[in-house]
Amino acid sequence: ALDLLLYAHRRNRDPDVLHIARKTLDSMGRGEVFDHEWGGFFRYATQRDWSEPHYEKMLEDNANLLRNVLALYRVTANEEHAEMARRTIAYMERKLRDPARGYFYGSQDADEQFYKLSNEDREKQEEPYIDRTCYTSWNSMAISAYMEASWVLDRLDLRDAAVKALEFLWQQMRAPEGGLNRFQAPDGPPQVPGLLGDQAYGTRALLDAAEVTGDSLWLDRAIELAEFTVERFAHRDGDGGIAGFYDVWDEVAEVGRLRD
Repeated sequence: ALDLLLYAHRRNRDPDVLHIARKTLDSMGRGEVFDHEWGGFFRYATQRDWSEPHYEKMLEDNANLLRNVLALYRVTANEEHAEMARRTIAYMERKLRDPARGYFYGSQDADEQFYKLSNEDREKQEEPYIDRTCYTSWNSMAISAYMEASWVLDRLDLRDAAVKALEFLWQQMRAPEGGLNRFQAPDGPPQVPGLLGDQAYGTRALLDAAEVTGDSLWLDRAIELAEFTVERFAHRDGDGGIAGFYDVWDEVAEVGRLRD
């Protein structure tokens, strides 16, 4: 919803839609749903004032909220928004990115008592478990956010980190039949090919990489993945045009294959 509001403001400069997005993100950043010790956003809040959060931290949420905050900062030039973005990145760098292999981890568990501690006291306790699974669509979201942050915040290190993660997805997560698998556990093979979301977010990440780096390799790969997605996921209308996309590819039985 925030992504849509910020996009609408870029299109028509309506101050009301910007106000809605800004009020929400400001309230989240100042409220308990944001971790003021380590940075990053918790999964959700149980109260409408963003208090009493559920303390799990998801890669998906932090990646997409980072893109929201960066888009807001480009409009407002408010240092508070830049700092919210930087602190979200700092958390992702410390806890949700594999520095050796380059990909991003899926999540860090909720622990109400742990997250209520000060930073000094947290350092003395065993921290909540981190799920080190590589989820393709979530990694793609994080890559897109890092690519955007690299030029908005003038951080070339984030571009390099995003490139490393994207190269991991391209080399390790592709299925033999083509397209991207859903996930890979740290010590296992890639699993579950043929889901639409992985192809869609993967293509966007490749396009973002092409735009930010200027390297045509990423554009070539984006075109390859997009053409594969059209070939295997498109729902054709009576005239042969694309009327939408199925949620899974064409190898599964027709039962359970959604095109909503």
